[in-house]
Order: sequence, then C-alpha cells, then structure tokens
Amino acid sequence: MTIQEAIYSYLSAYAALTTYTSNRIYPEYLPQTPKYPCVTYGKVSENEVDTLEQPDTLIAPTIQFDCFATSSSTAAAMGMVIRDAFKNYNGLMGGSSGVTVSAIDKVSSIHNTYTDSDGRIIAHVTSADYQIWYQEA
Repeated sequence: MTIQEAIYSYLSAYAALTTYTSNRIYPEYLPQTPKYPCVTYGKVSENEVDTLEQPDTLIAPTIQFDCFATSSSTAAAMGMVIRDAFKNYNGLMGGSSGVTVSAIDKVSSIHNTYTDSDGRIIAHVTSADYQIWYQEA
C-alpha cells in the first residue's frame, strides 16, 4: 500500500471528517464539477533518511491537504479536523496492509479562495502541508 492509499483509507474512515465530506476525499485534483465541502491531497515533495539503527529507509513526503467549502468557517473547521486526525499519530495507517507511520508534523497552513474566471468566489480553501514520516517496506 502506498502512503497516499493509506492516507485515503485513514481519512475516509475518520468520522469527524466524513461528517463534512461524506466520501468526497480526492487524490491530487478536484473532479470536474465538485460538490462542497471536500478535500484534496497530494505529494508536494519527499525526503529520505537512511539510518544505521533502523533496517528500512525512513521516507518523509510533504503532503498538501486542501479543504474546500462554501464558507470560510467550514473550510477552517475541516482543516482543524485534519490537524486533530494527525496530531500525535503513529502506528499502522491504512489497515493491516497499511504503512507504518512514525510521526506526522504540520509544516504550514494558509487560507485562500478558489475563484472562477470572473473572479467570483466559488469556494474557500484551507490548505495545510504535513510531513508524514513512515518506513519504506
């Protein structure tokens, strides 16, 4: 299982988030005509660390999560739910065939708007980058 699949498995079962999104959690991009609120996520960058103390390479991708909603407060609330889902997380993510996560660090966050070609606000977006440390199998 990839880290992206493990993230989807974890977040799609996280009740506090699915209260907002139902099953609208998308890798990389929004669908052509999205229904809000929803979340996208994708890898921004990746680091690798080889250590003598651990048999496997530690991988640390930075994953960006974008929370889209029709109101600023809902987008911000969804961002807080994702923060809570990852706070102090370590262990197997994604079920029995998942990925062993060592730590998750919030790197940065920002709030913005998603507009159409005429500059009208379509959605409010809370974006956050998380570095997710896991062991490569």
